[in-house]
Amino acid sequence: MTLFEAILMGIIQGLTEFLPVSSSGHLAIGNALFNLKTEGSVLFEVVLHLGTLVAIFIAFWSEIWILIKSGLRILKNLWNYLVYLLFNRGNKEKVAPKIIEDEHQRFVMLIVVATIPTVIVALVLEKLILHAFTSLIFPAVGLLITATLLLLTTKMKSGSLDEKDVSVGKAMFVGLVQGFATFPGISRSGSTIVAGLYTGMSKDFIVKFSFIMSIPAILGATLLQLLRFESTEPIGEIIINYGAGMIASALVGYVCIKVLLNIVRKGKIHYFAYYCYTIGILLLIVTLGGFYG
Repeated sequence: MTLFEAILMGIIQGLTEFLPVSSSGHLAIGNALFNLKTEGSVLFEVVLHLGTLVAIFIAFWSEIWILIKSGLRILKNLWNYLVYLLFNRGNKEKVAPKIIEDEHQRFVMLIVVATIPTVIVALVLEKLILHAFTSLIFPAVGLLITATLLLLTTKMKSGSLDEKDVSVGKAMFVGLVQGFATFPGISRSGSTIVAGLYTGMSKDFIVKFSFIMSIPAILGATLLQLLRFESTEPIGEIIINYGAGMIASALVGYVCIKVLLNIVRKGKIHYFAYYCYTIGILLLIVTLGGFYG
């Protein structure tokens, strides 16, 4: 993989990660149509997602920092609760300490419980997901599924649920949907936003929840691929090319967050359904018609 190819794929990732059009599907299309030969292509995709993760951290840093501190307080409260169970449970003068004390800590808890089904689905279906990247038919079908999901939002009204009153079950449902969105062509942001709206979450909350919920999923996938990665390419070349792709992904992704987040919050995501239908249908015609090898 050349430096130019790496940067090109980084730009594609940055442009499509925050639009409900499936970044993984566009990366698969880019790899095929531009004939980009990348050893360890799955790892490279993870690196590009890591770039957009950097963009999320920059764009939502104030909220993320509050959540980090809230998460640490949860661990402290959990420790105090365990101490209570071990040493003070029979003491009527002692009151059991709360583990979740405020809405910020509840947000952290919702992120944790949503991540559980995401991890389970990704691990159980890992081989099938990897196989889906070997043919353009899979991202084509995935894009059609994404388009259909986006059109459903025209029938949905924004709810009012946020971190104070979203149930654990609804958070896990959104996390389950995120797990299936690891298939190429199925938009992670689009499908999770649709799932959140379906369960009655407010538009502002589900947008924030969707982006921040991706952080543990991306970090986990990155660690897993790094542990499994083997390559015969010179490590210096990998670092330079993969690093350039990551930087391009981060820069373009950050700009797209600022420009496009308002579109999602205004409930206009169904407009992207027509784009997904067009690309998906064209991709099926090209692939099934034998125009692409």
